[in-house]
Amino acid sequence: MNVEDADDFEALTASVMPITTLTFDVVPGCKESAFRSIGTYMKDVQHLVLDHAEVWMLPWIIKELLPPLRSLRTLRLLVWHYSTAAWENIEATRANAFTDMQSICPQLEDLEIKLRWP
Repeated sequence: MNVEDADDFEALTASVMPITTLTFDVVPGCKESAFRSIGTYMKDVQHLVLDHAEVWMLPWIIKELLPPLRSLRTLRLLVWHYSTAAWENIEATRANAFTDMQSICPQLEDLEIKLRWP
């Protein structure tokens, strides 16, 4: 099922509850409501993969997406780097995100943030 907005998440969760593993491919132009819906409708998710997230999304993911996911045990972020910012700046952002995510979700047993280039 292609999930693009809150209505799609509601329909998905109503049909296959509970969802414990979710791979979410962040497509260009993805609405923030789709991310927000993960926290709203999929609070039982234990294993989450976000692919094609962009570096600028990291603070938003930390602040908005993670707090409601109290069952989350595994998080894999495959972060794409499209900007011309220096590697040191991107690595610092990744390191800060890693620390912030561990403090917001202390129940995480496995956290991975990989940087990729197109």
